[in-house]
Order: sequence, then C-alpha cells, then structure tokens
Amino acid sequence: MTREERKQYNYWLNRREINGKIEKRCSMCEKWKEDVIDNFYMINKSRPESGLTPACRICLTDKAIAHRLLNVEKARKSIRDYYHTHKDVYRIKAVNYKAGNREKIISDYKEWIKNNPDKVKLYGLNHRDHEITNEEWKCCLNIFNHKCAYCGISEEEHLKTYKQVLHRDHVDDEGANDLRNAVPACRSCNSKKHTTDMEEWFMRQKFFTEERLQFIIQWIEEGFKEYIEDRPPYKIIRKQIDGLTTYHHELWSVDQYRNMIQLIAISIKKVDLKEDIDNYLKSIANN
Repeated sequence: MTREERKQYNYWLNRREINGKIEKRCSMCEKWKEDVIDNFYMINKSRPESGLTPACRICLTDKAIAHRLLNVEKARKSIRDYYHTHKDVYRIKAVNYKAGNREKIISDYKEWIKNNPDKVKLYGLNHRDHEITNEEWKCCLNIFNHKCAYCGISEEEHLKTYKQVLHRDHVDDEGANDLRNAVPACRSCNSKKHTTDMEEWFMRQKFFTEERLQFIIQWIEEGFKEYIEDRPPYKIIRKQIDGLTTYHHELWSVDQYRNMIQLIAISIKKVDLKEDIDNYLKSIANN
C-alpha cells in the first residue's frame, strides 16, 4: 500500500458519505456527525488544512468541564495566567466601557452566551438562588447578630466597605437551596469559599474559631428548624424559550432539597398551572 493509499484508508476509516455529505464518527461518543466546523473543533487554527478534531465539540467541552471541576486550583492558575498574557485585550475592553461603548460590550456578551451554552449552563448550576422568604432571612440574620458567619464582620461595616448587604451563602455548595443550607457571609468570604468544603476552607482561615464553626454546624443541623416555613412539593419557574425573547412557566416536582425532579406541566401564564397543581397534589395524597 502506497503512502497516498494509506492516507485515504485512514481518512475513510471513521468517515462515510451520505447524500453527498461527509459524516465523521466521534472518537468519544461514537455518534456520526457531519464533518464540519460546527460539530468539530479545528486541530490547529493557524493551519486550517490540518483538519478537525477526532472528538466532537460536545464531548470535548464535557471533558474540559469535568477536568476543571476535578482540578480547581490548576484551573484558577490557568485563568490568572491567561489574564496576565492578555492584559492588552482587557485594557481595550475597559477603555470601551469608560468611553461609553456599552452597546458593543453587551452585543459581544450576548454573542458569547449564544456560542457557549455549556458554560452558561454550568454557571447556572453553580449559582443557584436560595428559596428563602424575607421573614426567614431576617431570623437568620438575627441569629448571627447581623454578622458574617465566618469572619464576623458586621453588616454595617460590610455596607461601608463593599456597598452591599451580606450574602446568602450556601454552606454546602451542592446542598439544599433553603434556610437549612444558608448563613450570612461577607463578599470576601462568599467569594473565597466558593465551592470548597466549608469546614476544610474555614479551618484554614486566620479568623477561624472553633466557636463559630460549631455555631454554624448547630444552625444547619438543628437551629434552622424553628424558623423554616413549609413549602409545597413543587416549583414554578419562569423560563425563556430557546432562541426567542418570550417566556413560559414550568411546573416541576421537587425532592427534599428542593431540587427539580420531573417536569409536570408548561404554560404561558402562571395562573393556568392551577389545575395541574391541584391534580399533582391529589396524586401525591392518593399515594
């Protein structure tokens, strides 16, 4: 077999032609996809003729996300290194913003969101909103004397320093979204703790005290029970329709941590879900 024949053989080993279109089999998920830049990354941007990656975009993105979650410190170092080597780009963005070119920045951001749905989804999973009523949060603040549960900075001092109120921090990043997993935290502690284990992170800090740690543990294990309010076993969320500027409402069943389990109904108006809610509650009562 000549060199040219061998190249042709290797080329068609994981490719096929259907209706005039060439499809390639992903080396990871083994699904057949059209051999175009929309489905596969370019091996070398400076040499487009070198071809596309063996694995598809979706598989490589999932692999990168998993690697980043398993190597948090390495990922952060990579981000810092990228910033230091691209300072000029960031300076241009800052100049554009100060010059009033907000429209260009916003359009660039919208374009980035459109081209990076996986990153947007990951951000959404890691930045969940607490389901805490105003009364519940007032009780929580009173319990912690309106101070950060970790470093002890007062809410008044926090307002002067950061121009914002104390954050509602997830003690366990993958835990419940209600009062049983929430403590007040300053901007600094909330940012530094991020997704790390609370006890492991807190014990490394200069302001760590055993008394504060035990108080937090007592709160998330028992203390919250006196102040948490009952909620129905479902969620109604307002969601944007893909590719459109319109919205609809979704009714979901939830688990004990208020995480969504199963989609029950969809409606344009929230009030139209009342019948579906009644039927869902009846089915739970019958079971």
